[in-house]
Amino acid sequence: MRAVEYLGIPSFIELREGKELNRFVSKLRKTRDEIEQFLDCSVEVVDAVG
Repeated sequence: MRAVEYLGIPSFIELREGKELNRFVSKLRKTRDEIEQFLDCSVEVVDAVG
């Protein structure tokens, strides 16, 4: 498994089989709506990838 690079800024990184599919990075506090949108988008990415 390879190392995942990320900054100290709070991040959400979606991985599948060790590969990055989606990333949400913001130095600002994430709202519940932003997190839910990220998760919804992540589901779409997983469905598209199969």
